[in-house]
Amino acid sequence: MKVLSLWFSFCLLTSFDDVIVSSLTVTISNNGYHGLLIAINFEVPESSQLIDAIKEVWTNASKPLYTATKQRAYFDQITILVPKFWIEKIYQTAGRETYDAARLDQMRQAVSIFIAQFLPIGDRVALIEFDSCAQKLTNLCTIKDETSRENLLNKLPTAAGGGTCIGCGLKTSLKILEEDGEDPTGGNIVVFTDGEESEYPFVNAVADQVLQAVEPLPEPLLQ
Repeated sequence: MKVLSLWFSFCLLTSFDDVIVSSLTVTISNNGYHGLLIAINFEVPESSQLIDAIKEVWTNASKPLYTATKQRAYFDQITILVPKFWIEKIYQTAGRETYDAARLDQMRQAVSIFIAQFLPIGDRVALIEFDSCAQKLTNLCTIKDETSRENLLNKLPTAAGGGTCIGCGLKTSLKILEEDGEDPTGGNIVVFTDGEESEYPFVNAVADQVLQAVEPLPEPLLQ
């Protein structure tokens, strides 16, 4: 099976909109997790209630974690980054760069899990990055062993920028599936994104072309 993984944005692992949870510098000491980063979107208005709600959620989450791990782990130190325009001095402020870094880390984690756990031996995989445009990170390569997976993980982007052109990623994916005269039928395109496309062509402009190319033709009806 041929799989193309498109990478750009993130999956939220929290119950709050406009909040990113990142493990950029997570360590564990004396059974306590340190360095967990929670970044609030720089466009969110100042809200002490949001800060209190985040604290409550993670405090409550620490208790079942402690119990489930038989008292081996709990959340000890968490940093909440807030937008620069929030004025109370007790806050540690975060701008667009910090928020994007947290989003980047979140997406790297999601793609890493997909590559490590969901791709069976024998699958052929390529990676594509897209922001305002799309570019191929790897050719189609066969998953043979853990080294194959590590090679893919090492190709994941380390910086993010630009807009979100999902349509660009889809069109580039189709080109890769058709390289060297290959039949793209049956190919799979896996898209990792925040879902907020901002650059043309949009998904609805290219979806029919991509689906017609990768979907198998229906079996003929026998009379």
